[in-house]
Amino acid sequence: AGCGVVYDSIPEKELNETKLKAKSLLEVSP
Repeated sequence: AGCGVVYDSIPEKELNETKLKAKSLLEVSP
């Protein structure tokens, strides 16, 4: 996990993960 992008990671997968993290953060905050 984390914000680090592994050199062999798939950009689309990273983007999806980031969106999911951002979504959960937005849902948790008031």
